[in-house]
Amino acid sequence: RNKLNKKYAFSKYLDLRPKLSVSEIKEGAIVIEAASDEADEAEIRIRKERAAVRGNAFHRFMELIDYSRYCKLISKNPKPSDKEILEFLELEKTRILDSGYMMKKEAAALNVNLALGFFKSDIARQIALSDERGELRREQRFMVSFKAGENISENIEEYKEKVKKHEKLQFNNGDEIQLLQGIADCIYEDGDGRIVIVDYKTDRVDSKEKLIERYTVQLIIYAVSISQIMDKEIADCIIYSTALQEAF
Repeated sequence: RNKLNKKYAFSKYLDLRPKLSVSEIKEGAIVIEAASDEADEAEIRIRKERAAVRGNAFHRFMELIDYSRYCKLISKNPKPSDKEILEFLELEKTRILDSGYMMKKEAAALNVNLALGFFKSDIARQIALSDERGELRREQRFMVSFKAGENISENIEEYKEKVKKHEKLQFNNGDEIQLLQGIADCIYEDGDGRIVIVDYKTDRVDSKEKLIERYTVQLIIYAVSISQIMDKEIADCIIYSTALQEAF
């Protein structure tokens, strides 16, 4: 009878899901204002759906860009004009659509101008070089173990230090484990064997500070996870904002 009445030592973990996505943690830190009425809710839902379609189309496009073609462009002209870059992007959009890797609905939602700032940046050149070396990964899925119930947002400074020092996550005997899964938009090596993580953001914002505040936790989780899996040092985490046309 005493055994039956004994409290389970790990009862606090019973309601925890064994697997989470990074986006769930990210969005848990964002306050979304409640709609004032049903009409507002419907309008917000439609906006979100349209934004999701545009965002997915952009991510799909960036996943399928042929960087060898971009290398040919910049080999002819190291500093191509906006017009030359946009012509390249339109040709890539047509090539991807004709190859069957993008649906017409996605192509219709895709505005290649959103990628202009990216392909004017040094980041695009570095990625192209990494691709030539066979060190580029796009839409990289990952899954890593974290301590169950831990509030990563509250311990973000500790995780930043782990990334800087390239430390492995440590677990004690009896720790309950929770799997965390995610997808990194772009991972490339910098030529010295270190990893750079690039994340594309299609949020409509007017300052990079808003994106940094909104996505720091997500990027640190990416950095910790990818460092663990690939056993490589993280050189940098970069956001490219389509709204700001800037990588930072």
